[in-house]
Amino acid sequence: MKKILAVARLDCRRFGFGLTSAALVAGLLPSLANGLGAPVETATILTAAFLLVGATCGGYFGTDFAEGRSSFFFARPLPTWALIGGRIAALLLLAGVSFLAFLASNGISSTESKWTPWILEKQHAYALGIAWSVSLFLSLGIAARARDRRGRSGVREAIVIPLRMSASLAAFFVMFGLFADLILRAYFGNFRPIELFFWSWAIASLVASFVAIAWGRTERLRIARLQNLVMGVHFVLISLVVAAAWTYVLHPGPDAIEKVVATWGSASADGRTAFVAASVNRGDGKTFEPIFLLD
Repeated sequence: MKKILAVARLDCRRFGFGLTSAALVAGLLPSLANGLGAPVETATILTAAFLLVGATCGGYFGTDFAEGRSSFFFARPLPTWALIGGRIAALLLLAGVSFLAFLASNGISSTESKWTPWILEKQHAYALGIAWSVSLFLSLGIAARARDRRGRSGVREAIVIPLRMSASLAAFFVMFGLFADLILRAYFGNFRPIELFFWSWAIASLVASFVAIAWGRTERLRIARLQNLVMGVHFVLISLVVAAAWTYVLHPGPDAIEKVVATWGSASADGRTAFVAASVNRGDGKTFEPIFLLD
């Protein structure tokens, strides 16, 4: 516990004044916006404040590796769990202090403000967690590659690198294309699948960062390889899930289609085709209403 508190205390000293000052200023913005005739929701400003806290705490973690400060923690020696736990503790503490500073500033500047913690919503926790995990992953990845000055040259690299980039981009566009087709045709207006999809990437980036810190230590090449390995495994798994869902929902077969629910837009100019929403029953208790092109 003492080691966790030592790491958390270091982050609080570095970021406490700046983040608290930013929260105090953010608390004044709703009143300022109302005075200018362009009201802004207090909850929205608070979300931006939590995004700043998460991005600052996560982003500086990777900077420690780039500037060599990470070796100080491992040389003590400090267990990896204590390092990660200390960073999380600092994140929560700084978020709490920023929230109280925001409430105080907003309460003083506005007569309509309510000094209550119930202003917090689910979106604020999402903003804090996602900003921290994504900024940690990006800063760690950038730091791991920043000082790799060994240039690659030669015929092999000139051929292999473009091929790898092309294959990665192709796989990326195919997977996201299938996901977009699935959402637009079967889950339009339902944000739950979109939330699960993007949350999976945020969690995967967090796991990749933890794995890189635990086993990569201060070796930048190993950190980069571990991050790529974890994200590559996640990409394969999420691609399989998206492809399976796309096939299951949008290709049910004629026997599973019960009836036409609605027609989307007008028929084609020749009257031969039209977009329709059909009720699909797979016999497993789940009913979908995807959109098909009816001939």
